[in-house]
Amino acid sequence: MIPLIRAGAIMPLVHWMQDNARPVEERLREVDLCYVLKGDCNLAIPLGPAIEFLCAAIRAEGPDFACRAVTGASLRALGMIGAVALGADTVRDALFRVAASLPLHTTHEIITVSPASGGLLVREAWGLRMDDETRHVVQQ
Repeated sequence: MIPLIRAGAIMPLVHWMQDNARPVEERLREVDLCYVLKGDCNLAIPLGPAIEFLCAAIRAEGPDFACRAVTGASLRALGMIGAVALGADTVRDALFRVAASLPLHTTHEIITVSPASGGLLVREAWGLRMDDETRHVVQQ
C-alpha cells in the first residue's frame, strides 16, 4: 500500500511560500507534487513526497517554518481535517474530533486522545520509520 495523506497537510506552507515569493513550484516539482497547486486540499497525495517537500521547505526557511506558516487563518487550507477542528466548540473537542477523523486524512498516522488526570493524554504514532529530523518536521 502506498502511504497517502491529503494535500491539505502541506497547503498552509504552499500558500505561505506563494505569498512570500518563495520557489514553491520548483520545490513541489522536485518531489513530483506540482499538481497540488491546482488547489484541491482534499486530494490524496503520496505521503513520502509530501514529507520530502516539508523537510526541504523547513531546511530552507528554518526549523520553526511550519509554526510560522500555519496560523488560525490558514487552518481552512488543511481541508477536511481543518474543517473538523474548526467545527469544534473547544480545543478538547477539536482534539477528539481530529483523532476520530484522522483515518480519512492519512493512511499511516494515528492519534489517540483519552481523558487523564487534570486534562487529556494525546498520543501520536506513525506506521513508517522516520529519522529524528523528519519526525520533528511532521510533528509540527
